[in-house]
Amino acid sequence: MDKKSFALFTTDVVGSMKEGPCVVPVTEGSDRVEAQKRKEAQLVLKLDTILSLLERQEKAKAAYDARNPHKKEGRTDG
Repeated sequence: MDKKSFALFTTDVVGSMKEGPCVVPVTEGSDRVEAQKRKEAQLVLKLDTILSLLERQEKAKAAYDARNPHKKEGRTDG
């Protein structure tokens, strides 16, 4: 499975190698930050959709149970 992560810092080398690598913070306007924001927005949209579907399912279950109280007694799921 391919794991993807978002780094708050990058290890891009700035200057000469004599000084050694330095850590440069990712700036707010960088492509990585914008891509991460888009991914987070898509995730929030997916979660909202899932929550609304679960809420709708619970309402349909409650309506079914209200129309069929005799069948509710025989179920063991809740």
